[in-house]
Amino acid sequence: MDTSLKPIQKLIKDGKRKEAIQHLKVIINENPSADAWYMMALALNDDVNKIKALKRAIKIDALHTPSNVLLAKLEKFDVPGSNPNPKPDSATVTPEHEQIRQQRFQKQQDKKQTRRRRRGFGCLFSLLTGVIFSIVILSIAGLLPGVIGTVLRVTSGVEPVTQVNDIPIADTVDSLYQIEPIFSRVLGGQDFAFVDHGYLNEYRFEMVQGDSQVIFIQFLSMVATNVQNNVAILDPDGNNGMENCIFQPIVPDYDNGAAWVCYMSMSGEWSLRVLGVEGETVGGYVIGKRAVEAGDIR
Repeated sequence: MDTSLKPIQKLIKDGKRKEAIQHLKVIINENPSADAWYMMALALNDDVNKIKALKRAIKIDALHTPSNVLLAKLEKFDVPGSNPNPKPDSATVTPEHEQIRQQRFQKQQDKKQTRRRRRGFGCLFSLLTGVIFSIVILSIAGLLPGVIGTVLRVTSGVEPVTQVNDIPIADTVDSLYQIEPIFSRVLGGQDFAFVDHGYLNEYRFEMVQGDSQVIFIQFLSMVATNVQNNVAILDPDGNNGMENCIFQPIVPDYDNGAAWVCYMSMSGEWSLRVLGVEGETVGGYVIGKRAVEAGDIR
């Protein structure tokens, strides 16, 4: 109930009905509401005027519970919901009461249907999210090959290269030099990317002659292998730059990562290439470069 009507409610409770009615007339004239008309019904003495006031309240708000309950009581009819075991006489049911009952019933049915739809959508969304998450994790780990390649084909329109000069890419080092990169970007420090069978990623970085750098790559898949043979470092002239690099595995006894301590033989833009080969180097990986530190050569 409107809190501004509480002083009037106290007047009625104290038996000052006339004073309450005067205040209510002003309120109803300025801002008629179901609560105000209900309070007017409480202030009036005769049932006829009470009923008129209550009907005014219900006209403003058909679902105004206090007005419906009091009107039903005055008209000797129980509104559904006001009595846990209603037994109305069908002969006393008015069109207004029947309309209210139908509105309430329809509203309850609509709420139930909405809840059922939301639950259904929620379950479907959770299921799809779980499936997508599983696919992503398995693809990153290299345990679900082909998914990343499908995404690359759809987004870039580039088809994978599976042979070079009629030789499977896994069997020739020429793949690292002849396949066009799916992307080529600057390597500032560390990066994360994906690769799939038949695709090649390229990274570029500026070096000065005489500099030394640690270049590393680590696949997230524990079943990745032969990493050092599927990675190439090219000097600014596009030639094999690994001649001045010392290879060492990142994790002993595991072939899913590799690192090279490289001494730059010339100044310019060097490049680092990563080839995706099925069963060897597919999935997500971390790649980067940094200055040589004490203990890097072992």
